[in-house]
Amino acid sequence: MGRNGGFTGQVVFSAATAAVPEPATWAMMMLGLGAVGFAPRRSRTPARLAGERRLSIA
Repeated sequence: MGRNGGFTGQVVFSAATAAVPEPATWAMMMLGLGAVGFAPRRSRTPARLAGERRLSIA
């Protein structure tokens, strides 16, 4: 800014570069995605027959 608050006319452009994640970051992301995909498969219970009962040990 100039002395009286005006714009001096200087504009600076810089090249934008995309950040590249480290290999450890990629590995953690893949591990997390694998865990998210595996969780629903693990939580499914097998279908039961209509008359089947659970055994309860009291």
